[in-house]
Amino acid sequence: MTQPRVNLDDYPTDEIGELEALVSGVTQTSQSTLLLKKRKEMREVDDALDFMKEEFQTRMDACEERQKEFERKQTGMKEQVAKFEKFIQENDAKRQRAEMKAKNERKALEQNEAKIQQLKADLNEDNKSKRKSECELEKLKKYQEYLDSAVDFSGEEYEEIGDILNRYKTLVDANVDLKRIVEIGEKDMDELRQRLTGLKRETQNTILVQNSEIHGHQKRVETLRSEGFQLNSQRERDEMTTNNRNRESGQVVMSIKNLYTRCLGSMHSKVPAINEKDMELQLYMQQCLDLIRERITDLKDIAEGNMGTKLPAGAKGQSVINGSSGNQMAGGAVEGESGVQNRKSNQSPVDQRRKSKGASSKASLRSKGSEGKAD
Repeated sequence: MTQPRVNLDDYPTDEIGELEALVSGVTQTSQSTLLLKKRKEMREVDDALDFMKEEFQTRMDACEERQKEFERKQTGMKEQVAKFEKFIQENDAKRQRAEMKAKNERKALEQNEAKIQQLKADLNEDNKSKRKSECELEKLKKYQEYLDSAVDFSGEEYEEIGDILNRYKTLVDANVDLKRIVEIGEKDMDELRQRLTGLKRETQNTILVQNSEIHGHQKRVETLRSEGFQLNSQRERDEMTTNNRNRESGQVVMSIKNLYTRCLGSMHSKVPAINEKDMELQLYMQQCLDLIRERITDLKDIAEGNMGTKLPAGAKGQSVINGSSGNQMAGGAVEGESGVQNRKSNQSPVDQRRKSKGASSKASLRSKGSEGKAD
């Protein structure tokens, strides 16, 4: 905040002048006082600083003295330490040598103790071996005596025991060789036995396979026999059927030939006979049947014409039926040529067309027969 500005025109000028003179005097007095105080304080500070410098210098001198004393003591200590280190090193070297010596002595002691123990063990073993050898020697003395007696008993064959022992070694070697030969022979025998077993097994397997194949072939033979028996039966049945058919065919052919001969003999007109040798049997039979059919048709027409002139119209159907029998066919066959010509003239146009158709079919069959003959 701002203070209100003082207006000096409100106060009298004389008083203001006095006050200014008073204030200026007080100000000058206070500044000189302060300057004196500051100078006094500076003197006190300088005195204190000088005292402190003297004290610091004193202390520094004391420190230098102590430093020099310390350096002297340090130098002495270094000399003592160097001497002591040399002593210590000598002592360490002595101690290490002593420790090494003690270690070597302990090691040698252990080795010697182990050697002593080993020697003791060897001694015990030697003692045991000695006792054992002595026992064996005691046991072998009888053999020695026996060998001596054998040498004495052999006379000149064995002069010393060594000869007997050499002979024994020779026999042992021969026995070893024989055992080896026997082992080799047994090994060969085992191999041969194994081969024989394998061959027997293979032979048995082959026999089983062949027996199986034989059994299969036997079944096949039985099947083929059964099939052959069935085929023979079927063949016999077929032959029987064929024979029956041939017999029936022969009977039919004979019947057709008989009818053809009868029809040909009953016809008064000159009809050339069919030569069987010039054509096939089927064509020959067909032409014979055509001729028989024509002759039967003619005889039927003749019978119907005769019955038509003698019987009334109501009995005409019965005369036709009777005219188709064998007796009427035989009776019609003995009629004269003139009666046949008269009945032909009295026939109906249907019968004439039928006859012309039969003649044309006969001509075609004859032409086919001639072509078959030419072929």
